[in-house]
Formats: sequence, structure tokens, C-alpha cells
Amino acid sequence: MTGTARDLRVFLTHTEEELQTAFAGDILAELETHVCLVRNVTGRVLQGEELAEQAKGCAVIVAHRSTAGQASTFAASPALVAFVRTAVDTSTIDVPAASSHGVLVTNVSPGFADAVAELGLGMMIDLARGVSRGWRSQASGEPQRLTLGTQL
Repeated sequence: MTGTARDLRVFLTHTEEELQTAFAGDILAELETHVCLVRNVTGRVLQGEELAEQAKGCAVIVAHRSTAGQASTFAASPALVAFVRTAVDTSTIDVPAASSHGVLVTNVSPGFADAVAELGLGMMIDLARGVSRGWRSQASGEPQRLTLGTQL
């Protein structure tokens, strides 16, 4: 094999707005130490042949959940070997079309599962104890209605 991993061109479909919430901390900077990262600078969600044109020469497309993996993208992307969707499913990707062009399709793991579980527990406690309800009544100057909380 010739070249280095840094020669691997990876296209991020994320708009600048989507990037703000998609990658925490220095993840992009760390990724750039390993691959040649190409970013979507159009400010738009890319689809189809336009996505293929913007990602021209890239071996991997890392797609925000708003970006579909369409048959026209795979047909117009001869260098593409992988399409990674940054969501827990591949519902917006034409997997048969990708497969027919030899493109691996994958998605990210549900790394946010713990955070969602914690939020669910927090909401259950809030509902049982009326924390938000009490805060809203105090903040608006309404007389506080004291109620007994329910134990979980």
C-alpha cells in the first residue's frame, strides 16, 4: 500500500450550523491529524449529484442525518468506498445502490444512550416532584401551590 492514512480524503456533509452540535471538543482537529478532511462550504444540505461533485476524490463521506445517500450520489462517486451516517440508523441511505457500486454503508453507534437515559430519569423526577412547575410559579410571581410530591 502506498501513501499514508493522512492521504485518505474524507468529506463532511455537515453545514457550519450542523457542525456546531455534531462534534464535541477537539474531535475535528484530532480527525484532521489522521485524514485529509474536506468540509461542506456551501452552507446547504447537499444531495445527489451535487453531493458527489462536492465530495469528488474523497474515499469516505461522513453524512449528517439531514443528508441522504442517494443512488445518484453513488453512481457519480467512483472514488467512494464508504458512506457513514452520523445517526443511529441508515434509513436515508439507498443501501442497495451503494452496494451495487461497492460502497460500504454504516452508521455511528448510539453513544448518546446514557445521556438520553439520564434526561428521561430527570424528567420523571421533575414530573413526580413538580420542580419545573414550582420554579415557573415562583418566577412569574404567582402564589405557590404546594403539593405533595410523588415518590418514584
